[in-house]
Amino acid sequence: MMNEFSVLISVYKNDRAEHLDEALSSIFHQTLRARQVVMMVDGPIGSDLDKIIISYQKEYSELELFYEKQNLGLPTMLNLGLSRCKYDLVVRCDADDINHNNRFEVLYNEIKESNYAVIGSTVQEFNEFNDERRIRTVPESYSDIKKMMKQRNPINHPSVIYSKSSVLACGGYNENLKNGQDYELWARLSSNGYKLKNTSECLLSFRVTPEMIKRRGGIKYISYDLIIAKKLRECSFLNVKEFYRFFIIRAISRILPHFLRVILYKHFR
Repeated sequence: MMNEFSVLISVYKNDRAEHLDEALSSIFHQTLRARQVVMMVDGPIGSDLDKIIISYQKEYSELELFYEKQNLGLPTMLNLGLSRCKYDLVVRCDADDINHNNRFEVLYNEIKESNYAVIGSTVQEFNEFNDERRIRTVPESYSDIKKMMKQRNPINHPSVIYSKSSVLACGGYNENLKNGQDYELWARLSSNGYKLKNTSECLLSFRVTPEMIKRRGGIKYISYDLIIAKKLRECSFLNVKEFYRFFIIRAISRILPHFLRVILYKHFR
C-alpha cells in the first residue's frame, strides 16, 4: 500500500554499499510505502554504490535519482532534494540506517491529522562490530523538546517526518553548517511558531560507527557549534549565561581525544 508522501535520502562516496542496500531494502519493505523516493547522489560515488542504486531503481519505479557532479554536502543536497519532493509530507532517511517496517505508517498517520510540523521518534542505536544496542530516548512533548533544546539536539534527524512547506517557510537547511544543520533547523521552526514532537515508539535502528564519532571532533566543528549557539540565542532558547555554557561544553568535547569522545557519546548522547 502507498500513500501521498515522499522519502528523501542522500548518498555520497563514503557510504558503504552493504549499508545502503540495507537502508533501501527497509524503505521499500514498509507496511505503508511512499509514492515517491527521492535519492540525491552527492558527487561521484563509485561503482559499488551505483550498482546498488541502479538495481533498486529497476525494481521500484517510485525511486527517482538526482545526480550532482560535485560533492556539495548534506544540507545543500537536502535543500535540492526538498525542491524535488512532490508531496508536502517528507520522511527523512539516511543511507546507512534501518527503518523498522511500520515506521512510515506510524509517522504518516500521526502527522496527517495533527498540527505538528515535525514528528520524530525514539531510535535504537547499534554498533555492527560488537552488536552493542541501546535505545536513545527523546522528549515527547513540545514543551519538553524546547527544554532539551537548551542543552542538545532533542530530535533524531533520520527519524523524522516533516512538512516541506513549513521547513521551506523557515529557510530550509542552513548550508553553512556541515554538522548540526538539523538542530539549527528545529530551533528556527520553533521560533517561528511551528510545533515539534516525538513519538515514544522506536521506529529506526541508527548505525553508530567509530568513524562517525571521530568525524565530530576538530576545530571546524567548534565553528559549527558557535553558529548553532548563536541561533539558539537569537531564538531566545538561551540567555547569555546559557549561551556561553552551551558553547564551552561543546567546544571542549570537540578537542578531546577520540576515546574520551566515544565515552561521552555513550553516556550523554
